[in-house]
Amino acid sequence: MNTGRYPIIDEKSPKGINIVDCRCKGQSLGEYSFIGLIIAIVSIAAIGAVATELENGAARLADQIFGGPAVAATPAPAGLPTATPPATSGTAPPPTTTPPAPTATLPKTLGPGEIGFELSDGTMISLKNYPVDIASLVESSGANGATEVLLANLESLSQQLQDAGEIDAFEANLLAKLANQGHEIANIQSFMEDALISCNGNKKQMKQKTMMINGELVNAGQLNKLTNLIGYEEDWVGGNVSPFDNKVLSGTEIQKFASIYDEAITSGAMNNPAVHQIVTELTGQIMNLSGVGETTYYNYMGGKVNYNKMTKFQEKEFSKYSHNFSSGICVTGGASSTGISCG
Repeated sequence: MNTGRYPIIDEKSPKGINIVDCRCKGQSLGEYSFIGLIIAIVSIAAIGAVATELENGAARLADQIFGGPAVAATPAPAGLPTATPPATSGTAPPPTTTPPAPTATLPKTLGPGEIGFELSDGTMISLKNYPVDIASLVESSGANGATEVLLANLESLSQQLQDAGEIDAFEANLLAKLANQGHEIANIQSFMEDALISCNGNKKQMKQKTMMINGELVNAGQLNKLTNLIGYEEDWVGGNVSPFDNKVLSGTEIQKFASIYDEAITSGAMNNPAVHQIVTELTGQIMNLSGVGETTYYNYMGGKVNYNKMTKFQEKEFSKYSHNFSSGICVTGGASSTGISCG
């Protein structure tokens, strides 16, 4: 039986031999191997922890430089090298851009007395009897005749837009409502002009001329009543005063007209820029002509104008202010003081 004792000769011993217990003097080979293994494992774990901490520190540093939440790297298993994260430049990817909407086609001249524009689907909208020189029309046909021509263009525009599917039935009805209110104004204009010409300012005769307006019988001699219906202060427009300011909408029928115009804008009937431009031009010039009719009436009743020069007087009055009502239908050439002048 092996007791772990080995004979060692001791010269001092009488017999020359002394048995010594060596277990307390050193370690076996197996014990040294076990201790080495433990040290290796601890070292590898320590190296992995240091590597992980370095990686996490790098992530935090990147966050401070480039922004964004710091995300700790997943530690690699002990004893294995950690993967190196891909390098980042810190530059964000370019944002996704939305293609710009197609540019709307603005009105332009298509020929003598004709303007038009193209819808997004290629449909051409044209007004073949548009008065590019409204002042000349006033001189030849009077304020009432010019108003009727402008209203005919408004009605044609509304119908073409509805047929093309550019506006729906509700929006088309609002534009038709605007035109109908314009006809109410034109009818009063016509009544006043006819009375002035036929009676040549004779107030007694004018009282015999009557018209049913809003359920009330009105005679041509009722100056204030008539001007309170279609009164418009066109000479106030300009500078900071727009054609649609309440301060210039003195007549009740004119106020209704401007209100319907606002309704049409709110409805979306004039979302197309070309439509908005043309309808605004027509509406503004009709209101201007209403003011011209009112001014004519006052001057006739005051004996300042001879009946056979009425349209010439109206043309001059219209030309004084018409530039304030022009939105510039033509892309080239602009708008002149006589309405729309395309060059």
